[in-house]
This record gives sequence, C-alpha cells and structure tokens, in this order.
Amino acid sequence: LEVYALVAGIDDEGGHIWFIENPGIGSCFDSLGFHATGSGEPHAIYTFMANDYNTSVPLKEALFVVYEAKKKAETAPGVGDLTDIWIINDKIKSVPKEIIQKLNDIYNKKRESEVDKSKDINDMINNLELDGL
Repeated sequence: LEVYALVAGIDDEGGHIWFIENPGIGSCFDSLGFHATGSGEPHAIYTFMANDYNTSVPLKEALFVVYEAKKKAETAPGVGDLTDIWIINDKIKSVPKEIIQKLNDIYNKKRESEVDKSKDINDMINNLELDGL
C-alpha cells in the first residue's frame, strides 16, 4: 500500500514512538524522542535537532518545539496549516485552541527575533574586510 505511519503511545516503561514504512518495516525512535513523516519531515526533524530536543525536555518546552516543528514543516508542499496537538500521559488530552494560539504567538515572536538577528549577521558579512584575497 506504500503507507507510512507514526505510532506513539505510553506504557509502564514510558513513551514509545514507532515509524512504520512500506512494506511494514518498523523502526523505534524511543531513545531519540521524536520523528516525523511526510513532505515536511526534513523541516520538522531539523527543528527538533536545532532545539536540542530530547526525552527529558519539560512539557511546556516540548509543546513549543512540537508546534515550531509543525510550523516549519508547513513550508513543504502538501502540508496544511491546521494544527491539532494531543498529549498522551495517564490520559489522552487535546491541547485547547487557546494554548495553540499562545504557542503561535510565541512562534511569531521567535521568528521576528530571528529576522532581526539575520539582518545583523548579513550586515556583518557585508562589512567583512577581505584585504589580501
């Protein structure tokens, strides 16, 4: 069927993440603590790596990194802009839209900061003296 799926859950041993790919081959990502699939996969994976994400990240930080990874993945073709987040612990809970909006506000603030830093870096590059080259 050429179907790819992420399967996540929790048991007495902790959280589990499995990636199932064609033709039914499973890979465990428990120790890494994240994975992604689809056209936005590289964008999401890079976001987790850039944020030094690991299995001991506190819930609030984890929520933001997951949201940021989703937003970055939206730059890939076919990734929609609607976002639902679910937390799996002793229960399965949907993150309310109000919290997702707050995560979006934080994401936008971070992006603004990155643009400002990028301008400063570009100015420094443009002013770099290359005497003797």
